Amino acid sequence: AIYIKQLPSLYPERDIEPKHPWLEFRQGLGYIRRRRAIATFLWMNMLVNLAISPFFVVYVAANATWLGGKPQTLSWMEAIFFAGMLLGGYMVGRRPVNRVALAIASSLTVLGISVVAMGYFTTIASWLVLNLIAGLALPLLHITVATYLQSEVEDQFRGRVQGSLATSVGAVMPIGQFLGGTLVDAVGLTVSFLAMGLGTVLPGFLALLVPEYRRARLGHLRHQCRDRVAGNVANGDEDWAAGETGEGGCGAVGTGRGVARHG
Repeated sequence: AIYIKQLPSLYPERDIEPKHPWLEFRQGLGYIRRRRAIATFLWMNMLVNLAISPFFVVYVAANATWLGGKPQTLSWMEAIFFAGMLLGGYMVGRRPVNRVALAIASSLTVLGISVVAMGYFTTIASWLVLNLIAGLALPLLHITVATYLQSEVEDQFRGRVQGSLATSVGAVMPIGQFLGGTLVDAVGLTVSFLAMGLGTVLPGFLALLVPEYRRARLGHLRHQCRDRVAGNVANGDEDWAAGETGEGGCGAVGTGRGVARHG
């Protein structure tokens, strides 16, 4: 909050239209349907979230059955998972992604295998290691998807698209959470972890069947943005106004500078 307070005032460079949530949701879905790569993100994320959403129900049941049932155990698991996420985010920043589909499939594969392994290695030590591995893998998925959308979607549609994606994905999660207890009762803990893990891995590979998604790249955006930044700085344009729309999102993959002007 202290750092945010130090920021200068930011003003949009276009007129703000009246907000109509349902209309914007439909516009976001319409945009997604016209872009096959982004539409693939949508159904892939919906399937992954449906598969993994029973996790915390199964997680708590596994803690009670295998790990002694202490709440401190769950606290340690979550702490090591978030430690892995911090380190994983740093690692992604140090080695930028180029092939979007490969990065996402790799992340989902590591996550899925970690979940499957939790059903077979049922000690606290093994679960700590598996949570660390899952935490390391997750930022590769989140950062890749967020950067690609930030870079590819025009500014005027970016909020609509991200809102439509989040709403659609969020709509399936209660279904999986509701079925979590039934899943454990029906097939047991080990098979539940197996089902969740495979349900996490498979959508990432099914998505590779879509050519537009398979060809998605981020590397060309970095080169494009670097050239545009150099050109704008040479012309004395420190606000980098040329990067605001159309070719989209240099702030996400170039220097990180925003596209809104300072007021």
